[in-house]
Amino acid sequence: MGISSAVIDQIRQQSSIEDIVSQVVSLVPARQNGKMKGLCPFHQEDTPSFTVDTIKNLFYCFGCQEGGDVFGFVQKTRGIGFIEAVRDLANDCGISLREQTPEEVKRFKKIDSLYEVCQLAADYFHRELNLSANGKKAKEYLEKRGLNDTVIRDFGLGYASPSSDDFVNYMHRHQVDIQLLIDSGLARYRDQKQQSKGVYAMFRNRLMIPIHNQRGKIVAFGGRRMPDDERSPAKYINSPETAIYKKSQVLYGLSFARASIQRKKRVIIVEGYFDVIAMHMNGFKEAIASCGTALTPEHVKILRPLTRRAVAMFDMDEAGIRAAEKSLPLFWKAGIEPLRVGLGDAKDPDEYFVNHSQEDFEALLEKMEPLFITKLNNLLSNIGDSPGAIQQIIEEVSDVLTQMPLVARDASISLMASRLGVMASSIRSQLSSGTHRQQIQTQGDPERLFSTRLVHLLWLLLHHPFKVRGYLENIEDPSIFSNEQEILLIMAMLMEGHSFDAVISEVSSEHLRKLLFSLTMKDDICAVENVELATKEIIARYQIDSLLGRLRNVQSEIALFSSENQFNLVKEKLSELQDIRSQYEDLQKQILKYK
Repeated sequence: MGISSAVIDQIRQQSSIEDIVSQVVSLVPARQNGKMKGLCPFHQEDTPSFTVDTIKNLFYCFGCQEGGDVFGFVQKTRGIGFIEAVRDLANDCGISLREQTPEEVKRFKKIDSLYEVCQLAADYFHRELNLSANGKKAKEYLEKRGLNDTVIRDFGLGYASPSSDDFVNYMHRHQVDIQLLIDSGLARYRDQKQQSKGVYAMFRNRLMIPIHNQRGKIVAFGGRRMPDDERSPAKYINSPETAIYKKSQVLYGLSFARASIQRKKRVIIVEGYFDVIAMHMNGFKEAIASCGTALTPEHVKILRPLTRRAVAMFDMDEAGIRAAEKSLPLFWKAGIEPLRVGLGDAKDPDEYFVNHSQEDFEALLEKMEPLFITKLNNLLSNIGDSPGAIQQIIEEVSDVLTQMPLVARDASISLMASRLGVMASSIRSQLSSGTHRQQIQTQGDPERLFSTRLVHLLWLLLHHPFKVRGYLENIEDPSIFSNEQEILLIMAMLMEGHSFDAVISEVSSEHLRKLLFSLTMKDDICAVENVELATKEIIARYQIDSLLGRLRNVQSEIALFSSENQFNLVKEKLSELQDIRSQYEDLQKQILKYK
């Protein structure tokens, strides 16, 4: 990684998780000292189950089991990697990351250079639009579409000259290395095998739309063909993916829309760049679009901390229907309710707002339907409503239904039953069978995946390690607690007094990780004065289970030796059996004393 653990610890200590989380979640004090609560940014809920521990600098949601430290929260809410989160928080704290490896220094320097090149290119395109003779036609076209100077400036719109040399020479005058032009996706070699022949500009004679990442930095461009250009077959040309631009992780307009999305508690997803601009111009600044690709899980993860409702404006042609159906499970899996609104006869927002007002669109939003119902209607249209077709439709939507929260699933089943003309109980029965029952049961509280005894023992180790350690150190066979080596390692580390951060870094099991975050946030499993008795009882019960296992094994051996007439071995085993029973009775008496 190139950044020492000491520097990371320093950043963690100086970063207030309350301040970081408060940028996304409204927090209020909880009953326990040092705890804050709020509505979870990672799933839909009405009652706050998201908890921040300001003393331990951790967060955990008891509803969806997401948890972590300040780095984890920044990663999840900003859609970035660990190193980027470290850099962001280090900048906030004023901490210099001095211990990067030479390779990382080189890589980060290149990334910063790519940002600078993209910004320089955007400045060039914007200047061409406003000052060049060729750009005059482009600006006239934008004005015909209703875009004024303010909108053009705010979105940084520009124009790429028809001459490849104009752009390349401009970047050369600003001492931009040719390889950076290639790596930023702004230019290509004329001949890959003979690079000495030079490069040509990726965008020529096109309206230019800068694409920003979540932090507002320009990372790519979309280029729209000019209306009078009959030579170029492609209406849009988009930047290729680069070190700073991944289409699956960037949403066009999000840096402009973030505040409006949070204020209006919804996001409107449209299809193209100019659809976003038209929506913003008409007062709907919560509009965004993907960058020439279908919505991805990464896109939805970026939206999840910002809102619980997504309104899709997909066209209902074949491509739009596929896009809608593909996005449906992604939204519900992330705890976002997906809805759909249509524009009637208008093909896009531009056309719609020619004859309609902001109030008209607000009225449309009041009539929007669940995207689930859109899918259901499409299935009915394509498959029909025969008994066999209805069975097929229920099977088709089962996966989506199982990913919905309980109340939303119940409401969707009722709507579905009414639409299909079947009993809601029949649909619920279908869902509760086979793999769907298993899927539903595995969602929820991570404690259900582990024995209550192990959960309580781990809680004691997390909250009172030094009180518990003395009793566990005398156990000769730790495998009585678990056959999982990872669990035994975690127990050993907690007994030795390792920090929670060090312990969690050793956990590979996602279920165990969620359990530990859940337990470290809980203060009420056992009162301090009862810790030692609780520890003794848990150990005794584990020992009883171990003795019962030995008891069954010895009884099986006695039966085997008796059938083989090996009476000496039988006698030995009977003596061992008596010893086990004696230990068992002693442990039972001890447990009674702990009550």
